[in-house]
Amino acid sequence: MFTMQSIWTIFSWCLVASVSAGGQLKLQLNPGCNGTTVCDMNHILVTTRSFPNASFSYMYLWSDVGMPAVSVARTTKPESLKMEWSDEAGEKPVKGIELERDYLQTTLFSRLIAVNTTTYTPGQGHYFVCDLANGMWVLNSTDPERYDQDSVSSTKLELTRFPDGLMDDRCDFSMNLSTSDTEGHEYALPRLKYSENSTRWSLGFSNFNLSRDGEDLSVQVGLSYVLEMIIIPDSKQKELHLSSGRFLDDEYTPSQFWHSQIESGPAPRQGFHYWKPIVYTNSSTRNIKNSVHVELYKDRSTNKDRLLTLQEAHIDLNDSYSLASMLADGNITMEDVRVAYFLFNATTDKDQVFNLVVGIGEVPSDSISLTVILIISLGLGLPALILIFGVPSVTIYRRCSKKKQQGYTQIQ
Repeated sequence: MFTMQSIWTIFSWCLVASVSAGGQLKLQLNPGCNGTTVCDMNHILVTTRSFPNASFSYMYLWSDVGMPAVSVARTTKPESLKMEWSDEAGEKPVKGIELERDYLQTTLFSRLIAVNTTTYTPGQGHYFVCDLANGMWVLNSTDPERYDQDSVSSTKLELTRFPDGLMDDRCDFSMNLSTSDTEGHEYALPRLKYSENSTRWSLGFSNFNLSRDGEDLSVQVGLSYVLEMIIIPDSKQKELHLSSGRFLDDEYTPSQFWHSQIESGPAPRQGFHYWKPIVYTNSSTRNIKNSVHVELYKDRSTNKDRLLTLQEAHIDLNDSYSLASMLADGNITMEDVRVAYFLFNATTDKDQVFNLVVGIGEVPSDSISLTVILIISLGLGLPALILIFGVPSVTIYRRCSKKKQQGYTQIQ
C-alpha cells in the first residue's frame, strides 16, 4: 500500500529529477572586458546551457556590437571562449574572438525600411532607413553584475538603442532577449513556444519619422515596413530551408493559425528561426485589434516566400563591423549568407513589436492544448455517442414494438 508520504516522496524525486535533467545556465556579461569605457558602450551577454552527463553545451551570444546579433553555437568546450577587447570604444571594440564549436549560426538585424510594396525591389525604393548598426545602445539594468552568475534558471537582457543624430536614424529600437532552463510559452502574445535549446528575441521599434523633404509618407497607399534579417549559416549546413504551416491550436495566438520557420539542416546540428506571422502595434495591449499580419518577401515569378542572397539584397557585409563577422567560419562565403525580409502594413502606431525564437537542434512545436481537446471531444464525441448508442436503441425499440403489435387481433 502506498501512503501519502511515500507518494509525495516519489513525486519529489520525479520533480528533482526533471529539474536536474534540464541542466543549468551560466551567464557572463562582456567576458574579459575589465572596467574600460568599452564595457560601458558595448554589451555581449554569453549564456551557456549545459546538460548533465552530456558531451556538449549550447551557447548563445547576444550582442549589440555593430548590427544587433544572436549567435547560437553547439560546443564541447564552452570554456574555450576568449575575447580580446580594444582599449578604446571605437568602430572595432573587439579585436578578436575564439570559440571551439562544431556548429554555429548567427542572425543579424540590420535595417528597418519603409517601402511601397506595389513597386518594391530589394535594395531600391527606400523611403527611409533606420540603420541598426548606428546609434547608442543602453543596457536597461541598474545592476549588470547580476549577469555574472554560474547557475540561474532564466536570463533576460534588455537593450534600447537611441539615434546618434545621423540623418538616416529616424526611429528608436529595443531588444528584449531571454532564455530559460525549461520549455513553455511566452507570457505575452503571441505566446511563442520555447524550449531549453532556444532563446527568445523580442524586437520593438517606435518613434518613426516617416517624412521626406517635409512630405508625410505615412498616408501613402501601399506603404509597408520591411525588417531586414541576415542569416550567416554554419559551413556544415549551408542550405537554409524556409517553410510555413498551419497549426490547430488557437489558444496562444487568437486568429493566427500559421507558424513559419527557417532551418539549416537535420537536428541536432542545425540552427532554426521560429515565429508566428504577427506584429503587435501596441506592446502593452496585445490583441487582434492591435496587430498586423507579417509575410516574407515573395518571389514575383512564383509568388512563394524566398530568402535572398546578399547580392540580390544589395548588401555588402564587408563594409560593416559586427561580432558576427569575427565568429563566422572561414569556410563561409558571402554567397552562403541569406537575407529574410519581413513585410507588414504600415500604420500610424509608433510602438510595434515582433517576436522570434532562435535556437539550435529541435524546433519547438505546439501540442494541442487541453482547451482545444475538450472542444473537439464535445463537438465530435457527443454525436459519435448518439450514433453508437442511438441507432441500436431505436432498432431494438422498433423490433419490440413490432412484436407487440403482432400479438393483437385485428378488429373486423
